[in-house]
Amino acid sequence: MNWIGYEAHSTIATVIGLILLAVIIVKGYRKRKTVVLALFLLMLLSSIPVGFANQDLQNETQDQQLQFSFQPQTYRYGDLAVVPIVFPYSMKTYEAVWVNETGNLTAIWQEKIIPTELYNPVFIQIVVFNATKDNPVYLFVDNKKYEFTSEGVFSLMFNLTETVHSFSLACKYKIFVTSLVFVKNFEREQYYVTIYEMLREKQRVIMTCIFTAVIGAWSGTQGKKITKVTNYYFLTFYLPFIVAGLYDLLNYYFLAVLGLSGCVAYIFAKEFKQTLLAVRLDHKHGRVDQALQLDIAIEERPYLLESGPRGLINALKNNWKPIEIISGEFIDIGDIKLLFFEDMKEEEDKITITGDWAFTEAFTKAGIVEEYAGELHDALTQLLKYESAFDVEVARKVYRILKGEENE
Repeated sequence: MNWIGYEAHSTIATVIGLILLAVIIVKGYRKRKTVVLALFLLMLLSSIPVGFANQDLQNETQDQQLQFSFQPQTYRYGDLAVVPIVFPYSMKTYEAVWVNETGNLTAIWQEKIIPTELYNPVFIQIVVFNATKDNPVYLFVDNKKYEFTSEGVFSLMFNLTETVHSFSLACKYKIFVTSLVFVKNFEREQYYVTIYEMLREKQRVIMTCIFTAVIGAWSGTQGKKITKVTNYYFLTFYLPFIVAGLYDLLNYYFLAVLGLSGCVAYIFAKEFKQTLLAVRLDHKHGRVDQALQLDIAIEERPYLLESGPRGLINALKNNWKPIEIISGEFIDIGDIKLLFFEDMKEEEDKITITGDWAFTEAFTKAGIVEEYAGELHDALTQLLKYESAFDVEVARKVYRILKGEENE
């Protein structure tokens, strides 16, 4: 109804309306329609102030709500001041206690604190002013005391048992506030798993383990094809999978299965190598001057298989060190290659072997290989075992000599 923004309606508009109403009643008191119109105008005028008053009251209430702000209570004693920002205040009531004194019942009103309910953890934040070591502020939680000897904002969090606890703020000479708190723990929902869900989850875990084990075994055998010989540095590729799986076994157990199955498959997979026994003869004295055992592979040409980090790098690059044989050839004795040589030079990029072609040809024509192939293979195999265990046998021999067993 306020079309032009006119706000002074409370007094002026009512007076003008009443004057018009009086004129209408005086001039047309004999006409019924005029009287009805006057009564309707009277009702309208009487309702306008009430409507405006209600609107004013509503606007005033809304302004009060918008201007409302929380004012924390300040507790003082002398220069000391404490302002609880977050504190578990309790409701207080009074109850009558009847006391019989001199035969007369007297009602004494006593203060009663009603515990408030909070959930763990209980958070408390207070602001302390003018606190010193001589005049500190205390926070009591049950029988435990916390002391504040400097100014500042202090925040504390308590994880308490599920019972009633007492909180108090005080100084040496005054208790500022005391509250009782019933602390509760959050109730965790209980989960129930049916037998069908358990079996289905078990089946899923088993199938996942089988699948990852197959992948790990396949990767291990492929790794053996790459390195040809067992190179334990290759197992470091499985180390991140094992560590990640063991770190979070519940979620990433399949990574540990993959890594462990890959390691086992790589170690026990067949090696793609051949053994070269290189022998240099001393023709002058008729004896073996030098014997070397080398791990080789023969494809387009023979190349040396190395172990250790260098061998792993060469395997990944497929860059093996080739073996060049001059004036000589291998003698096949089962899974052992026999080579008689006169000289051997190892360079950075290749190994050059000068074969003893004369003795090799004589040895071959003599038919020793065909006639004594089994005995020769056993002898060379035994020689290789002795060659690999030579250091251990020497150590045992020295130990026996030191103990005096050889003299017996």
